[in-house]
Amino acid sequence: MKPLQSREKKREKQVGDGESEPFTIKRAKKLAISIGIPISEFWEMTPAELNLSAEIYMEKKKNKKNRT
Repeated sequence: MKPLQSREKKREKQVGDGESEPFTIKRAKKLAISIGIPISEFWEMTPAELNLSAEIYMEKKKNKKNRT
């Protein structure tokens, strides 16, 4: 089994500004809530589905801003 530190490194993801932030359930729930996903639906989603939902939300927000 790999050391905990090594496994946690794999869970890190790159964010837009190049900083690495660890994936946590708390951060994922905050994201879901901030984009309007009910917690009951959050628990049924995969991380990939949450990520896609966040991308779509940001695209819609950007498009709406560009129209005004």
